Amino acid sequence: MPAKNSIKLYVKNGFYHIYNRGNNKAPIFFDEADYKMFLFFVKLYLSKPEDSMQLMLERFSQAVHVPKNFHQKITVVAFCLMPNHFHLLIKQTEPRTIESFMRALSIRYAMYCKKKYDRTGHLFQDRYKGILITHDVYLLHLSRYIHLNPTELDQNKVRFSESWSSYEDYPFSSFRWYIKNKILDWFDPSPVINWFASRPIWIDKNILSYQSFVSNYKRTPPKALQRILLDS
Repeated sequence: MPAKNSIKLYVKNGFYHIYNRGNNKAPIFFDEADYKMFLFFVKLYLSKPEDSMQLMLERFSQAVHVPKNFHQKITVVAFCLMPNHFHLLIKQTEPRTIESFMRALSIRYAMYCKKKYDRTGHLFQDRYKGILITHDVYLLHLSRYIHLNPTELDQNKVRFSESWSSYEDYPFSSFRWYIKNKILDWFDPSPVINWFASRPIWIDKNILSYQSFVSNYKRTPPKALQRILLDS
């Protein structure tokens, strides 16, 4: 039987929850530089072609090849990188672009780890998992679920050069970018944020902003939402 969320439905202009974990639930990020490198690769593939090439030259001194480019074909809406797994909430504008993007990202990052740590074997447990988000309310709840992931971590064991105390200031999550309404060439939270700017918030009368929407999280997610969350 296929693993949960291993079969994907690809559509134009679809939103997707994409995730993967380490083989046997082992770490995929071993130090702070690894988190930064993963995000660098995301940025590399999703930036404008001329900016992507400049990033290659700045990072590697010389561009041994032209990186694949998915600018304006895929946009990151939310993300969170955890020690042994990652979450990406993304939008694709063309069918099946996700396949090419995730193949390029996964291979590039796995090769980086293999070279840096002289690794053998598979870094990731399997191919990425993903599911199409079919309702706006799922998009809202899923972004919150992604941003709350760091609450699972022991802050004394997961340390970075920048100190953190909760999901609100976790360095490798897009939550702070949401609060600042930060929009980049490859990152755009507006599909979620715009709900709080232009629509009545019917979820809870006390929720007036995205920040309060996240902080007022109820621990048990709706049953309809459970199918789009990370495999247990």
